[in-house]
Amino acid sequence: MAALKVTVSSEGKRWKIRHNFYAKYYPTKDDALQAAIQMAHAASELGNTVEVLLADDQGEPIAIWVSGRDCYPTLPATPDQ
Repeated sequence: MAALKVTVSSEGKRWKIRHNFYAKYYPTKDDALQAAIQMAHAASELGNTVEVLLADDQGEPIAIWVSGRDCYPTLPATPDQ
């Protein structure tokens, strides 16, 4: 089964999390990451494998939190963007 993906990306001064057709904006990167990890953790509690992806400077997604690999509720250490 493929992992579900929750993406975090910047749009101007806001940060967006997206999963399938769901999207929500946050004022800071940390707020968006926290919400994405909470969403991913909730989905993993239902038996899904979930990845939280953060776009790097070139727009390529990097897995920064993966259910079953990373602790919850710890935020990952990421460079400021």
